[in-house]
Amino acid sequence: MKKIIIGLVGFCAFGVQAQKVKWVSTTDSARWQAHPTLQLKKLDGGVNDSLFLIDVSQKAQQITGWGGCFNELGWKALQVLDEKDREAVLKALFDQKEGSKFNICRTPMAASDFALDAYSYDDFPDDYEMKHFSIERDKKTLIPFIKAAMKYSPKLTVWASPWSPPAWMKTNNNYAGGSLKFEPKIFQAYALYQEKYVQEYQKAGVPLVAIHPQNEPIIKSKYPSCQWLNADSMRDYIKNYLGPKFKEDKVPAQIWLGTITNSDTNWFKKILDDKEAAAYISGLGLQYNSLKALTFLRKNYNLPMMETETRCYNGKNTWKEGEDTYGLMYAYLKGGCQAYMYWNMVLDETGKSSWDWSQNSSVVVDTKNKTFSFTPQFYVMKHFSAFVAPGAYLLTPNKANDNAIIFQNPNGSIAVVVANKGTTTKKFSCSIGGKVLSVDLEAKSYNTFLIGK
Repeated sequence: MKKIIIGLVGFCAFGVQAQKVKWVSTTDSARWQAHPTLQLKKLDGGVNDSLFLIDVSQKAQQITGWGGCFNELGWKALQVLDEKDREAVLKALFDQKEGSKFNICRTPMAASDFALDAYSYDDFPDDYEMKHFSIERDKKTLIPFIKAAMKYSPKLTVWASPWSPPAWMKTNNNYAGGSLKFEPKIFQAYALYQEKYVQEYQKAGVPLVAIHPQNEPIIKSKYPSCQWLNADSMRDYIKNYLGPKFKEDKVPAQIWLGTITNSDTNWFKKILDDKEAAAYISGLGLQYNSLKALTFLRKNYNLPMMETETRCYNGKNTWKEGEDTYGLMYAYLKGGCQAYMYWNMVLDETGKSSWDWSQNSSVVVDTKNKTFSFTPQFYVMKHFSAFVAPGAYLLTPNKANDNAIIFQNPNGSIAVVVANKGTTTKKFSCSIGGKVLSVDLEAKSYNTFLIGK
């Protein structure tokens, strides 16, 4: 039996409260199990360097939050449920007391691959002045979804990225594939298009705080997408068109470089080493396959980073995929990311997009029986999001451990998230200020310990 020991120092501020520990665990057969409150005991021999020591003065990045993406197919699936069950799903994801406490989410700028079909906000060819720009469709799907979430998460903030510009702006005149026409009048029109999107969404009461100019800019696909053939084109768009447009018109939203799907450091350098372009960039948005770029980006650029989309899988929603998601969350958080985003929060039982491919979701709606269920990935996310509040700091230990990750919340409490991916029970011991907590972690389990509150 392997023994894992974690020690925390610099913890005396908690006093008596540090004696109490809340523990929640999840296995495939027993999900979100609240255990009786635990008590710390005296640590024989005291704290020493052989323990996995956590010094609360050794803070890494500050956490901004957790969330997922609003999509039309998710809203459609929710409409199958009766009002009580629909509210139960929204509460499970967004409620700030009992739910997953999502506080920062993504929304597509027009059609994503999980829209009902392809569309943009201006499908009138050569409308360079955006006279026909309209978000009326979103007022019936995406915006009601966002506002339904805000009922349970009043401080929710939203950011957006487009999958495709209007087809007439592209080289193939199609929502799928192709690239933006790299012409000054197209760049200028597209910057206006993205500005009007921010303005109209904010007028509609959506707390839109940032945009990422392009979802997956190097991907070619059969669903709405748009390739930016090289980093130079995106650099020039941000530097000469989007950035100056937002600045001139005082658009109240940030521009992030995202959402990026590769680890090619030269791609980032081309944009971020250009001081004029970099001046307009407030952060970096990285998807699940950009992990290898994190160390380079954290070392060379003083910009916040968020993981913008976890791995999508194929709609089977297996326990193993939950374990893989835990591994990704661990790696991206340890790599310096301040926020972590799920992809589809809700889908029906097929998980299918409008382009006939299936992906995972946090919640699955059974449209035949009009019921819903939570997937393993839902619980993995909740083990972090329900206990690690915005403003928390990731704490740096004295040695690496790929099973445990520790945070200090703004109220001073400590959240310890631990996975036991093995097939046997493992002893977990957590030492705090000369006190110790020792428990057996079930095989194939996720666990969160909240210490001090």
